[in-house]
Amino acid sequence: MTNKITIEDVIKKFDYIYFFNSYDDNPKWENRSFGELKEDTINKEDVIKWCRENKTKVRKYLRENGFKFYTTDDDYITKCYGYYIKNWHDGTITVDFEPLDQLTEGDLGHVHMLYKDKKANTGYKPL
Repeated sequence: MTNKITIEDVIKKFDYIYFFNSYDDNPKWENRSFGELKEDTINKEDVIKWCRENKTKVRKYLRENGFKFYTTDDDYITKCYGYYIKNWHDGTITVDFEPLDQLTEGDLGHVHMLYKDKKANTGYKPL
């Protein structure tokens, strides 16, 4: 990938991408990006390398354009906060359950995910 690639181009190559800016009881997961590249992505290794070399840009983009979310347990005591983008094939960007399903459910027993929609300017809503 060359320097002419924009962050938008890179993010669109992912089916979903997210990071936790706060991870209860396990700071090793904080500020690490997680995601899955779309099946038709060419040069997947280059995309991953670009993301590692530009992790600050990736996190900034997710903060500015993604959904703020948190996962929590049944008692709403432990919480992990982050930012998330799900890219649908029609260009729609939404929020989905991957952060919960892929990490916090098995690690911390979290069973709820709530998100904040910037456009609606409301508080957190259950997913």
